[in-house]
Amino acid sequence: MNKSVAIMFVSALAATSSAAVPALAADLAPREYSKAAPVVAPVSVYDWSGFYVGVNIGGTWDSSTSTNRALDGTFVSSGSAHNTGVIGGGQIGYNFMAAPNFLLGIEADVQGTSLRGSSPAIDGTNIHNTRLDAFGTARGRAGFTANNWLIYGTGGFAWSDGSVSRTQVATVVAVPPIPAPGGTVETVDNVRTGWTAGAGVEWGISQNWTAKVEYLYVDLGNATSTFLLSNRQQTSSLTMNVARFGVNYKFGGPVIAKY
Repeated sequence: MNKSVAIMFVSALAATSSAAVPALAADLAPREYSKAAPVVAPVSVYDWSGFYVGVNIGGTWDSSTSTNRALDGTFVSSGSAHNTGVIGGGQIGYNFMAAPNFLLGIEADVQGTSLRGSSPAIDGTNIHNTRLDAFGTARGRAGFTANNWLIYGTGGFAWSDGSVSRTQVATVVAVPPIPAPGGTVETVDNVRTGWTAGAGVEWGISQNWTAKVEYLYVDLGNATSTFLLSNRQQTSSLTMNVARFGVNYKFGGPVIAKY
């Protein structure tokens, strides 16, 4: 190869290389840039689990039927009555979150009442006065939560403590006989047991305080009161409707953050 041919070959090679560099740069993939992951703010989720205690106040209206007989079983009379009163008391319970939005729990409460009733006999010879001093329940609860709101159903055991007084207004000769003279007063205490069912709504006011409204139907069955001096026996049934407002203090179980 002579000198002129070599110079021409080198010149051609240089020109080809210069043209290939931009083409190679064009073929390179563009550099990728990754965005930083967005910052997600925590979401507050109310924790209903744990023990709680509280107080409540409300009202009740009852319904009762009664049958009066002589001690030998002879029918004397029957009747019905309806009374209203104020109730107030306290409750204690425990909640367990069985699932993220499903709650199970137990609760017991004791209530004092102002329930009083008076039922005079048709002939005016005697009067039955009733009073319900206290009642209580022991119930299970199951409900659904939406953050700090709870809607639940409840049911279980119920009991009550009260008394019936019979006053013989006047001395009478009757069949069956009433041996008690006018002015005789006999009082019999009775404890009833039965069942209850109802529903309620509860609101988490803060980490440890909740408020609720609740309705209960209470069936306290039958109770028999025997008045020996008067030769009489009364068997009565009792049901109640209860509406109340309550406030609970919840131990532990703060509002937690969910990401």
